[in-house]
Amino acid sequence: MKEIKIEDQYIGKTVSEFCFIFLQNKTISFVKKSINKGNIKINNKKVKDNQLLLKGDILSFYITIPKEKEYDFKDCKIKSIIFYEDENIIIFDKKKGVYCQEDINEKTNTLSNYLKLYLFNKKEWDGYSIEQEPALINRIDVNTEGLVIAGKNKKVVRNLNKLIANKKISKKYLALVHGRLRNKENYWVDYIYKHPITKNKMKVCSSPNTYETSVIETNVFVIKEEWTYSLVEIELISGKKHQIRAHLSYYKNPIVGDYKYANQKYDSDVKSQILISNEIKFNADKKNELFYLNKINFKKYDPKKIDINELLEKNKKNTKK
Repeated sequence: MKEIKIEDQYIGKTVSEFCFIFLQNKTISFVKKSINKGNIKINNKKVKDNQLLLKGDILSFYITIPKEKEYDFKDCKIKSIIFYEDENIIIFDKKKGVYCQEDINEKTNTLSNYLKLYLFNKKEWDGYSIEQEPALINRIDVNTEGLVIAGKNKKVVRNLNKLIANKKISKKYLALVHGRLRNKENYWVDYIYKHPITKNKMKVCSSPNTYETSVIETNVFVIKEEWTYSLVEIELISGKKHQIRAHLSYYKNPIVGDYKYANQKYDSDVKSQILISNEIKFNADKKNELFYLNKINFKKYDPKKIDINELLEKNKKNTKK
């Protein structure tokens, strides 16, 4: 048996409405039959499926609860730096080595699970409500560090996704690349498609081909050049898988430490790709509930103050944390 206490957001809903939300993989017919048979009770009493919920009511479930509703995020052990937080959003400063979401290599210790655990412990999410469930809005590779946006509930998540779809949220990255940029234009437009041979890798081409290609648009600006390296700032106009890494590699300026898209022999002493999700800017309309975020410049580093040698040392394999 499992018991749940009803909080403010569910007052006035019928018991069947609540249970249908909670039991995500069950049909409304199953839910109503379970209530009417007494397998789901309120305050230990059998009720009808259309009974309205009151604050403090205790629902008792005498049926099997789906495994995914048993707070699997509670086992998450990672910690993450919160760069910014308010009543609607959280911006995390993700470390290298942390997965944003569940992956074949990691099921539990993800930023997504940490987000859920964090808000669960703060009592801002009950652990099962769909409408109150938080979610990450943008995701970065496991070996990319930097800023990741999360919405604290589904309403905010939908709003953020709409802003991204309408290009009202801009994201800038910093990358240390090999050599000086061969493509001297700031605006790069090409095509990308799944690598036909190498799993989990993308290829870039200058025009559509027989594969299923998508247009990619990338703004690239040189911040500084030293020795055989360039520090560049990248703004994504489109947002395809591995777009930054594959696009830079296509023009023969692969990211330092990117073993998937660069020649590993040149970076044998570098831990992983030197790519940073560095800046997020909002451009919401005045009527949008997130308009207040337009005034804030979310930036991890000032690109002009970055020392290339220090950046390399920080990312060496033998560098102590």
